[in-house]
Amino acid sequence: MEHAQGIKKEVRRCQIEKLEDEIRNQRWQGRLVTTRLEDESLSADGCFWWLTEWKNCPSHTIAGLVELYEQLLPTRVYTSQKTHTSGHEGEVRCRLCGKAPESVAHILSGCSALAQSKYLSRHDAALKVLFYQLLYDEGFIDEIPPWYSPDKPKPVYESENVKAYWDVPIYADQQEVRCNRVDARIVNHMCKRVVTLEMSCPWVNNRTRKDEEKTLKYGPLRWELRQQFPGYEVKQYNIIMDALGGWSRELDVMMRELVGGRSTDVLRKMQRAVLSGTLNIARTFKAFSRRIRKLEVKVSGCHAKFTLANRTTVRNIAVVFVTEWEKATTADAAKENQKYGALGFLFLRLICPAIMNPRICNMMSESPSSCAARTLTLVAKCLQNLANLVEFGVKESFMTPVNPFILRNKEKMINFLDELASVTQTPPITEQVSSDPSRDLAALHDICWTYKSELQQLSQTQPGLKKLLAVTETLRQREEQFLQENSSLTNRTEKLV
Repeated sequence: MEHAQGIKKEVRRCQIEKLEDEIRNQRWQGRLVTTRLEDESLSADGCFWWLTEWKNCPSHTIAGLVELYEQLLPTRVYTSQKTHTSGHEGEVRCRLCGKAPESVAHILSGCSALAQSKYLSRHDAALKVLFYQLLYDEGFIDEIPPWYSPDKPKPVYESENVKAYWDVPIYADQQEVRCNRVDARIVNHMCKRVVTLEMSCPWVNNRTRKDEEKTLKYGPLRWELRQQFPGYEVKQYNIIMDALGGWSRELDVMMRELVGGRSTDVLRKMQRAVLSGTLNIARTFKAFSRRIRKLEVKVSGCHAKFTLANRTTVRNIAVVFVTEWEKATTADAAKENQKYGALGFLFLRLICPAIMNPRICNMMSESPSSCAARTLTLVAKCLQNLANLVEFGVKESFMTPVNPFILRNKEKMINFLDELASVTQTPPITEQVSSDPSRDLAALHDICWTYKSELQQLSQTQPGLKKLLAVTETLRQREEQFLQENSSLTNRTEKLV
């Protein structure tokens, strides 16, 4: 029997070794798992608890984590170096911050555009699991909320012997302390002990450096606490759990010091909170990528309609354009930016307003919905910047993901401008424009009534305008009569009601 068990163990060991060799040979999908296998400081038993101990873990959570471990998130680095389908001529800068290559590591733990939103939510969700456990041990709360609870701790908990603070700054008395806001701290006057907690969720190969960074960053603060609480033991605990739920063996020791025998349960809950936050970031990024692709498709369609328009359309637009172009180039014909400034005027005053509100230009009978209006506004923004031949900057940083589209189509827009500028004479008008007669007549009536006094003066020298004035006054009287009848009818209806 013992011999059979030994054979089973040996077969199992051989299977694991073979599987590990296959993973190591996968240069892309197996890179993160290989990093885990070669990490000597990693707590190997707890790193994959979400596979063995999280019994009710949703299947989409497991699938999402496997996707992250295999680095299949549709980042620019992935589409450029792995699938070669980016189409951005090797552009790999992050579409959110524009500061670093858009990789899985950058999106999940290094993007400055997500630092104060998604990263902070994940950080707080994990740390509050430990903080609530410490509050429970000190008697501040009677029940520990579940790890997925949206509740947030109060800033201050106070009793006769213990004070607990959540994200409250410490004001220094002895020296200037710039980094004075630890994530949490507990002052126990009975045990004469001050505990500070610092949480971080770095990338899988950045845990040690983040630990050293936290220790060095809050060194002056620890010295200040020793001055404020003489004779007290001041200790800082750096809770470093990477973005994929891994931690070092040193954290196991720290957690046993903080919560004793409940350290395993607390670490499991913290891991679930971190992984849930990471998956939320990944899902948000994938939705963002899909929206950017859809926006680029819509903008490309609008841009193609202008650059590939038939010759008649180009000539008709050029009638408006040529005059503005001549004005822009009169002062200094050598300045290309003045030449192309006329194109920006053309889009600003004619094309973009029609895109944003097609009902004004009689292209739609009703106004677009709020969602469609938002999409049309984004399309107009992209086309306007493309017409100006400039990229989005800090002022509208949320639009920076479409900068590659602007760069790719600048040459087409310049060619479109040159074609417009080549028109030298006014073409014949052959296109019939559809319009709403009732709306046009109403607009004409408003104009006549607005400039009634000027029309009266002109009618003294031009008798033909007297008929126009008579019709305008008759229509205004009929309008006032209609409003009065409508008002009286409304009043009678209200009385009956």
